[in-house]
Amino acid sequence: MQVSGMNSNCYAWQLNGITEQMNALSVVEELSFIGPFDLLKQARIPPNMYDAITLYGRANEMGSDVAMAILRECIKDRLSLPKNPNELIELFQKGKDLKNPIATWCLGFCYEKGFGVQKNLDEAVRLYGEAAFRGDVEALFSACFCSANGMDVQEDMSVELCKAAADKGNAQAARQLYFYFGVLKDEEQVAFWFRKAAILCETEARYNLGLCYEHGLGVEKDVCKAVACYQDAAMSGHPKAMCNLGLCYKQGQGVSQDLEQAIIWFQRGENLDNARACSMFGAYHRKAFCTPEDTKKVIKSCEKAALLGDCHGIYNLSICYEGGIGVERDPKESLRLCQTAADLGDAFAFTDLGVRYFTGSGVKQDWDKAIKLFQKAVDLGDEEGMFNLSICYKDGTGVQKDNGKALTLLQGAARSGHAEALLCLGKCYECGELVPKDLDMAKRYYQQAADKGNLDAKVRLGCMYISGRPVDHKRAWELWREAADKGHSKAMCFVGDRYEVGTPVVRDSRQAWRMYLQATQLGDCSAIKCCERLKEDPSAR
Repeated sequence: MQVSGMNSNCYAWQLNGITEQMNALSVVEELSFIGPFDLLKQARIPPNMYDAITLYGRANEMGSDVAMAILRECIKDRLSLPKNPNELIELFQKGKDLKNPIATWCLGFCYEKGFGVQKNLDEAVRLYGEAAFRGDVEALFSACFCSANGMDVQEDMSVELCKAAADKGNAQAARQLYFYFGVLKDEEQVAFWFRKAAILCETEARYNLGLCYEHGLGVEKDVCKAVACYQDAAMSGHPKAMCNLGLCYKQGQGVSQDLEQAIIWFQRGENLDNARACSMFGAYHRKAFCTPEDTKKVIKSCEKAALLGDCHGIYNLSICYEGGIGVERDPKESLRLCQTAADLGDAFAFTDLGVRYFTGSGVKQDWDKAIKLFQKAVDLGDEEGMFNLSICYKDGTGVQKDNGKALTLLQGAARSGHAEALLCLGKCYECGELVPKDLDMAKRYYQQAADKGNLDAKVRLGCMYISGRPVDHKRAWELWREAADKGHSKAMCFVGDRYEVGTPVVRDSRQAWRMYLQATQLGDCSAIKCCERLKEDPSAR
């Protein structure tokens, strides 16, 4: 499963309950694949917690949501808080302005405790409410706790907030409710919430175990076991497990690829206000929509994900405005949303912005800025950013030409399954560019790209079956036919040629003429000559 495609909140379970400084810092090593972590690694054994907090803050500004989650645990457990907290308050305020729910909670906590600001319980409750609205379950419980301690929240509201938190999977809120109803001696409610808390604790444990198996944290990596854990937790109503299970079905990780099942689980997660599920549900309909009703689903899901603070949801919304999907096309609004998503650390947004600055689309062309944006996307593990930057180094566009960096980035994108990168590596091995010439390796990479639906790869692979040893006309025909049926003009020319020569199909000049003509209509110059050649053949008409 792509890291770049997942919200870092999926890993926040590892931060819950951290009370020791070294435990908090060890999380960084386990999550080293989520960038940018160069700064975080500096804090592995800091001289004091303030240095660590400062580094975490700097990393968060560069786009790491995990750093903000660590900061929350630091201030909750009072781990050597700095004497001068202004830097932290500014950081939380900036995160709040960017609609980050964790940062909003942290700012509320500071107002509740009087840390770095004048104590203001009303403001604390307001901020907790804002964070809760953006999908932070911890904030629901915090607002409830405020009322339980005599703050300016009515008791009925407190109970409702706590119930809302429990319904969204917060086991601590469920435990608070059975204690509350125990004081009221409401045995029926006590029993109900006791059972609810027990189920939630078990469900959270199954979800956490799934994460361990998926990423090999403390156990041998086993995506099949991860799927089983997510399935158990999702069936018990865990929204994050629903989202991760949907991603497994979408990408065929640990289970047969099944887009229908993926959408079902994304929609269930969306119904429980899981921001990532909202984003994924909207993204699916954005790519596959075909009716006005589908476009409404795109906007509704993307807007909901954006309101819940999901950076990828905001990015999906920017694409809707760019393409006029469900809304009136507005390139300026698209650019603004894309920039906001990048500010919140979305890797795809960094790549998108890089392309805009590289091509001068909607902004003044600036190759230097484009390269920096591609690099940020690479730091966050985005394979599209890797591929784009590799081409820049390969061609010497915007940077000094560097074949070593180009190859490293290209191989990284290919390992992540980027179809264009796989195709490009195949070309490199076929032509001996960046790497020694190796036709077997070229064929292997073309096959991998073709398996991902890349039409150019299918055409090139077909050519290798014709020119290679042994020759396989049937396999070449199948590849070219598949690509031609999907509108690839060069493949149409090859299919026309096979009909013209009668290998491996029965000779048919009329079918050859039709294929050449279709390729001509798509602008293929070589097909024009083929049509001219068949003009004198009466059987071709």
